[in-house]
Amino acid sequence: MSQDPPYRHLSEIPWVYPHPEADQVSVQTGIEYVRTDAGALTIDVYAPARRSPSVALPAIVLVAGYSDIGYETVTGCRFKDMAMSTSWAKLVASFGMAAVTYGNARPKEDLEAVLQYIRAHGPEWGIDAERLGLWGLSGNGPLALATLAASPAGSFKCGVFSCAYLADLDGSTHVADASRQWRFTYPEGFRVESMPADLPVFIARAGQEQDPGLNVALDRFVSAMLAANRPVTCVNFAAAPHGFEMFHDTLETREVIRQMFRFARFHLAGTAADGVNV
Repeated sequence: MSQDPPYRHLSEIPWVYPHPEADQVSVQTGIEYVRTDAGALTIDVYAPARRSPSVALPAIVLVAGYSDIGYETVTGCRFKDMAMSTSWAKLVASFGMAAVTYGNARPKEDLEAVLQYIRAHGPEWGIDAERLGLWGLSGNGPLALATLAASPAGSFKCGVFSCAYLADLDGSTHVADASRQWRFTYPEGFRVESMPADLPVFIARAGQEQDPGLNVALDRFVSAMLAANRPVTCVNFAAAPHGFEMFHDTLETREVIRQMFRFARFHLAGTAADGVNV
């Protein structure tokens, strides 16, 4: 008689992709990037353990579109300490890049502070501040997208999105409605024309997405990017549910994850090589 797998809290569920060994990733935690009335907010930096200390690495920032004040109340921990966040960061490092996760109280303002800190102090932590990308998952997508669009050309080398709410176009309200329901940050007023013309974007689409409004908004965004002849790559994972990186352990899931990391590595590091992971 088969048994159900043991219950795991959401905060304990990592990505299904094989993780690197512990000695293959170095982690620097608790780097203070701003101090607030509630105390210090900190950054964690993940990087390949076996690398030349004289070589600065391109970096990806995992955007947090929810305030930790509410997020911790619901999940029991900050977004950067979730297993999905720490496992993602270790995978980034295994592909030869640096990953940045961070705590926040005010998502938009604190992301701006994180980026300012990285650009000012990145070399201290082995980060090449001239080669940055943003990664937005689910409800973190709108803030990541808005930040890419609001930044001067050349500020970022790429953006990667997975199962992400993006932006309402053509008078629709799907993302705004979801923002009110799930309490993620949604900077309204996005226009495709505001995106840097040469900024490559990767989107992983879950064909079995549980919120149909997410894919309606995503599909309109992709169509608008294509109509404007912007560099967008969309992979439609037809069999995947929302959060497939954690909940859908199949060979196709692993291949789509590989595509996301290869895309980021190509545009940030100029190579499609996989590093530790193959």
